[in-house]
Amino acid sequence: MSNQIKLVQNYFKILSAVAPNYAATTGIKLFSKVRLKGIKTKEVEFFTLSKAFEVPFKEHKPLQCYEMGNPEGKLVFLIHGWDSNIGSLTLFAKALMETNNYRIIGMSLPAHGYHDEKRTNLVESSDAFKVLLEYINPLESFDIVSHSFGSGVVAMGLAKSPVE
Repeated sequence: MSNQIKLVQNYFKILSAVAPNYAATTGIKLFSKVRLKGIKTKEVEFFTLSKAFEVPFKEHKPLQCYEMGNPEGKLVFLIHGWDSNIGSLTLFAKALMETNNYRIIGMSLPAHGYHDEKRTNLVESSDAFKVLLEYINPLESFDIVSHSFGSGVVAMGLAKSPVE
């Protein structure tokens, strides 16, 4: 284990003993910060191929959503991972579009993509996915392609959602 990790562990161990509430607040702030890396050149294509739309979410912070493919096709949601954006799933979206049988809906999670927020967590992100599901209100079965953190977002969002 690196010295930096040991230092952080010992810091939180001592802080938790002395000021547990402050330690919890500090830990949440530290580990909920998204490292925004910007949109990579290979991810820009997703944004040019798709139609952007917003879904009301938090006050003054709507979800950044995107749609592409066949509007009459089978619905598939794309949900990316931590420290990423929906553009990271460009190759999946293009492959689904080639068949012309899919309606593709994706979103950049809170504090990811073009959002100006800096922090999010699993609870907030799964709430965002739940809100997107309720907004789209699929009447038929649908598919989901998710990556890493996005899989936890989907699982938790589905568990909270009335969508079957």
